[in-house]
Amino acid sequence: MTENPQHGRPSPDARQPSAPSGAPAPSPQQGAYQTAPAGYGGPQVQGAGPRPGVGMGRALKNWWGYKFQGHGRASRSEYWWVALALALLSAVLLILMMVITSATAEQITSYSQHSQYGYYSGTDVRLSGVGIATTLITTVILLVLGLLTIPLQVRRLHDANMSGGFWFLSLVPFFGGIILLVLMCLPSNPQGQRFDTPEDIGRP
Repeated sequence: MTENPQHGRPSPDARQPSAPSGAPAPSPQQGAYQTAPAGYGGPQVQGAGPRPGVGMGRALKNWWGYKFQGHGRASRSEYWWVALALALLSAVLLILMMVITSATAEQITSYSQHSQYGYYSGTDVRLSGVGIATTLITTVILLVLGLLTIPLQVRRLHDANMSGGFWFLSLVPFFGGIILLVLMCLPSNPQGQRFDTPEDIGRP
């Protein structure tokens, strides 16, 4: 009996199975195992990446548009442009408050006296109704603006790949505010995209 040298090998006449009608034929380089999509454990969200740098106008628009949003991220420029604008606005409001309260203050009594240390004089004044109203309104405005920066600070922490819970460090007396200020200066970390939701992807 003659031994067949082709035993155990595919016949030369064997053909690869054809693709179904209307379907593209498989590529020769395409193997049995395909490369897994990027992002271990789940699909990679397209468009995710570091938050872009923005100007003051865009930063203020983003801040106001997402003023109640604690998820997502905010780049350093998004945060610091808003911080600068609010600092200037606060200074203007405080100056106006002092001017108005001083101009509308009511004089009560004037006094002067002599002592072994010299001559003293002064005037007792009190705030008018306008001054009191101005002070209250200014205080409320500054308080609201301060509260509206909390979500922005949380998003800035997310951009540095840190939990928003670090914001509570600002409540620590003396050093808490300084620590939070340092954290606001940290550079962006691409891994911070884990704090994004689908609606955060691709937003300006």
